[in-house]
Amino acid sequence: MFFFGCSFLLAIIFFVLVLLTVRWFLVQTNCLLLATSAKLMAFILWFTYGGLLEIMQATVIEGRTASIFDFIANSIGCTMGLLFYNWFDK
Repeated sequence: MFFFGCSFLLAIIFFVLVLLTVRWFLVQTNCLLLATSAKLMAFILWFTYGGLLEIMQATVIEGRTASIFDFIANSIGCTMGLLFYNWFDK
């Protein structure tokens, strides 16, 4: 039960991160590339961050272990955030 709760929480966190980042990329005016491809850039940013976080837990941080389930939860959260934004943006 703990693993389900922890993974669910990670998915919610990455869901929110993608939503907020897409919105931020769309309203900023400094970089046209971010504004035109905000959804893709936000997804790539947080998907990569989730993967690198797990790699760091396995290699750099002593006493921590990486979990494929955490990475899957991060990825599901990113995907759901992107799908929700697409649905809400219509």
